[in-house]
Amino acid sequence: LLWADVEAARAGMREGLQYAHIAKISAEEIDNVLLQGETIADLWDAFPNLQLLCLTDGGKGATLYTRSGQEHFEPGFKMETVDTTGAGDSFVAGMLVSILEQGLTTPESLHNVNAAKLLRFANASGAMATTRKGAIPALPTREVVDAFLDS
Repeated sequence: LLWADVEAARAGMREGLQYAHIAKISAEEIDNVLLQGETIADLWDAFPNLQLLCLTDGGKGATLYTRSGQEHFEPGFKMETVDTTGAGDSFVAGMLVSILEQGLTTPESLHNVNAAKLLRFANASGAMATTRKGAIPALPTREVVDAFLDS
């Protein structure tokens, strides 16, 4: 285990979030570890550097929250799931690709995010990783994600 208990996990996550501008947290992590009686709005006060928070919920989809008040949900893609190992990593990779392609290269620019575009690409990237076994072999290429989105 990475942490000895839930309190250690919570402390570790909160420490890391002090430095983050962008964060991806699963619904399970946020409910069971990070938020304990707090709301998403409370996180903006607790973590002044945080600009984008993406809350993922597996195949159900993801919600992007911005410090500027934007909140956007994008449903996940229905896939024939083989293995979920690497799906979160692939999702984050898709998220970062979209951020860079939107020219959001400074913390101040992140409030200009096209949330629908970001989440659609990230959801597709994560979903494609579930169609093959293993973490690294299952990570999709850009061409695979683009072809999936175009179909």
